[in-house]
Amino acid sequence: MIVRVTSSIRFPNDGWLSSAAMGPQNGRYLVEVRGHSGMSRLAWGLMTLPQDALKITQEYGWPPQKVTLLSGDYKVVEAHDRRGKRLLRFYPTTKKFDYILFSAYGHLVPEASSKGVQVLLKAEGYSRTKRNGDRWGLFVAPVGSTVAVEPYDSVGDPIYYQVTELGVEKLGSTGAVLSIEEW
Repeated sequence: MIVRVTSSIRFPNDGWLSSAAMGPQNGRYLVEVRGHSGMSRLAWGLMTLPQDALKITQEYGWPPQKVTLLSGDYKVVEAHDRRGKRLLRFYPTTKKFDYILFSAYGHLVPEASSKGVQVLLKAEGYSRTKRNGDRWGLFVAPVGSTVAVEPYDSVGDPIYYQVTELGVEKLGSTGAVLSIEEW
């Protein structure tokens, strides 16, 4: 799948979510997106990315790193690590893109999103009681589509995004769960 990142994507590193980049090795980084609950940590997503596609900053000891995927066109290939965990491999490309890649805090609401919208990666972290938490996702969507994303603390009110060739525009949230074609 060929994707375009129109504006830099910062991987989560606050609240109940974190990310870390290891490397570089052979010109590539391994990035892990994690969810936390109490003292437990769960790896939700693994990615390998070219060294030139990432910006990694570390100002103090906490948060450990700020990991950002830079704008550009990438070929995304799905693979697996040796334990069978899903791994996304990103490669720079000059081919025409099929989708726009973006991130949002929340999980996809498929019944309110346009056809062709996919979740590449989703992560969730929460307190032991599950009253508090965070959700984050990497989404791919064709140009012209609408994406509905439901944050952790939402009570059925998705946030709608419009995907254009220039980027992703936040339309707002509503209690209605309708695809934009039905508005």
